Amino acid sequence: MKHRPLSDLTVQRIARGIALLLGVRPTPADPEPRDESGRYISPHRLAVRAKCREQCAKIGREVPEALR
Repeated sequence: MKHRPLSDLTVQRIARGIALLLGVRPTPADPEPRDESGRYISPHRLAVRAKCREQCAKIGREVPEALR
């Protein structure tokens, strides 16, 4: 007897059920970017910081501590 492959949704439901039984939260495949203190950093903020570092390097200034 051949079995059909499980759909992605079925696999997600099984994983969620196992996580509930074990009492753990599943880790996302692509974790959100966070700073040293654990706060979320938006992609826009990352782009602004990169642009600031680029501009500071271009004019020879030191990058401010808050933007490193």
